[in-house]
Amino acid sequence: MNKRGEKVQDYVSECSIVASDLFAAGEYQKAKLIYEQNLQILQQTFGMDSPQLSMTLGDLGEVYAALHDYEQAEAYFRQAITLREQASGIGHRLGYNIYRGYEQLLRKLGRDDEANQIKARTKPNKRS
Repeated sequence: MNKRGEKVQDYVSECSIVASDLFAAGEYQKAKLIYEQNLQILQQTFGMDSPQLSMTLGDLGEVYAALHDYEQAEAYFRQAITLREQASGIGHRLGYNIYRGYEQLLRKLGRDDEANQIKARTKPNKRS
């Protein structure tokens, strides 16, 4: 990653901390705005298919789930998992929170069989 990429990543990380605090305080719309801005910045910097986007996509999945927009939440989780798996393989520890959030969403929707499949992918991999 070049210097610009590092600066962008640092900026997005700082913004994500603020968004996470807002999310924890129940300020979902405000958190959503920050995560959406982060996603746009990351896409412009690293490209649409970069694994750098996966954490922010997962965060947006969490926000949309909290807002009861389950269709959008699922779309973000699925995109996050796809990017993370392309970069690191299935079940990699860097994607744990994304898998966990998606599993919880599926359970909330009564799709336990799919949730169990996602959970099985998050088994600890000692080589990761």
